[in-house]
Amino acid sequence: MNYLAETARICEERHLDKRNSFLILFAASVCLVFVHAVLEIVPHSTIAETMSLIFVALGVVLPAIATGLRTKHFADELARNASRYKAKRHSLQELQERLSRAVETRDGRAVLREMSFCEQVLELDQREWLRLMIEAEWY
Repeated sequence: MNYLAETARICEERHLDKRNSFLILFAASVCLVFVHAVLEIVPHSTIAETMSLIFVALGVVLPAIATGLRTKHFADELARNASRYKAKRHSLQELQERLSRAVETRDGRAVLREMSFCEQVLELDQREWLRLMIEAEWY
């Protein structure tokens, strides 16, 4: 359960860190296009024309780079994985409490039943992971 909690935390942090980089690239692109427009107004010189072309080229390239990074980010499914890890940890915590109560009552059938539920929770996650790998095989 500690592994699930730590992995969920890491996935959330990586998701939030990357999400902000898309906003920065977008803002930088808008600023570069604005600088290009200002340079077009300034009396033309060789340096101003060259800088204007560089700024407009960067203004066009940055959104393309951001789109590629965003596609990779969504393919990693960090937010979804964080939710999955949290949900599995929560399920195992509840099953741990039920298993403890079954042990206290010395009910052998209940202990085996709760252990079987724990096994199913862990198996279902691996099955979900395998499904994601099969779907993402093209990537």
